[in-house]
Amino acid sequence: MPCISVIIPVYNVEKYLAKCIDSVLSQTFLDIEIILVDDGSSDKSPLICDEYSKKYPFISVIHQENRGLGGARNTGIENAKGEYLFFLDSDDFISKNALGCCYTLAKEHSCDMVLFDCIAAFEDGSLGSKYSCDFLLENQLLKGNDLKAITLFSSACNRLYKAELFLNTGIRFPEKLWYEDLHTTPKLIPYVQTAYYYNKEPLYFYLQRTGSIMHSPDLERITSQRITAVSSVCDYFSQNGFEEKFKDELDFIRTFHGFFLPVREMQSMASHFESYADTLRTQLLSNNPHPLNSKYISVLSKKELLLLKWSLNRNYTFIKLFSLLNKLMKKVRNVK
Repeated sequence: MPCISVIIPVYNVEKYLAKCIDSVLSQTFLDIEIILVDDGSSDKSPLICDEYSKKYPFISVIHQENRGLGGARNTGIENAKGEYLFFLDSDDFISKNALGCCYTLAKEHSCDMVLFDCIAAFEDGSLGSKYSCDFLLENQLLKGNDLKAITLFSSACNRLYKAELFLNTGIRFPEKLWYEDLHTTPKLIPYVQTAYYYNKEPLYFYLQRTGSIMHSPDLERITSQRITAVSSVCDYFSQNGFEEKFKDELDFIRTFHGFFLPVREMQSMASHFESYADTLRTQLLSNNPHPLNSKYISVLSKKELLLLKWSLNRNYTFIKLFSLLNKLMKKVRNVK
């Protein structure tokens, strides 16, 4: 049995796929299997997958009709043989020590999950912002209720999972929906006894490319599917008797993922986002009338807290001006 199953959903990424797979083959730790799930690609991606599979016996390929990113990950989960699971999107790549580092920490500390930092990468080779849990100390062990990092980020790709978290709970990703990560990863919180946060260096490189969900200008879909994702999480906790125990975590998910993040995304995509922000605000306040009293609000930076307050007070003009100022400052820095 391999120690880690690396699950890579593949859909029309012929330009990026080899770099992604090669980053796994370059690992310092190779007690792994790689599962390539071709999700109905119409380009040369299936051929690239098959070529790698023929060359490396620990790489398997599954070709299926299109089920979306969530459906492809589910296929990987159901066919995985590893003790741990690692999700890698096929246009992204990882550092050479990513798998070895995560596995060593997981075994040393008997962790159900190991979290780590990601960093934005651009097609020209440059790097951007780092996605980290700044409120945590470096190399921090998380136990019991101290699981803030799990709620702060919903990405499926910034952590190593014990396979049992999915196999024993039946938790899966939704198919053909946006924010499939947000639908899914918070539902694992009740089952995580111990996690470890590693931030000496980013282990995952998240490619920023046009056409991705993060850069879509479809504000109506962003709004409706954010609401759907957060509701899915809250309904799961309620139906399984976890709602009261994890009330603070759910309040933070509603505030951070259901309101703050999408408002920030939308204001950077379009000048007229106010009505959509109002819809998200109404949804938030109907379930959490006092979001600023949330236990986990302290994890936000001063800038984020200010933006949240402006958003809650509908001071959208301030948000636009703040965003414009940031863009101007970046241009000035780039000129220097």
